Amino acid sequence: MILFFSRLQLKAAAAANATALRRVIGELTRKIFARRVRPSVIEKNEMTGHKQGISIWFFIGALLLVYGILTLGADLYYHEHPIQRQVELSHLRPGLWWGLLLIALGAFYSIHFRPRKQ
Repeated sequence: MILFFSRLQLKAAAAANATALRRVIGELTRKIFARRVRPSVIEKNEMTGHKQGISIWFFIGALLLVYGILTLGADLYYHEHPIQRQVELSHLRPGLWWGLLLIALGAFYSIHFRPRKQ
């Protein structure tokens, strides 16, 4: 009989400890994720309150501009020096159109999100 009560007491203590452990883990998790700082390229200056830094869209625009120039250049080169095996619908010149589209998008993003002096 004494062994039975001690087992019940051990189970009750284990359940109470598990509940307390779950509560502590939940509180720690909430504290950790509530204070999580999101990384950003643009930060606010604490003294003046002005935003400073370079927008990520400026770099995306620069990449699109470079890719557009490379695509357009490759299309112009292969139009003058055709390969021996022709690809279907090559007369539509998709490299030309994609290159122009990428250049236009890259120029827009690079100009619109360029870094400016305050």
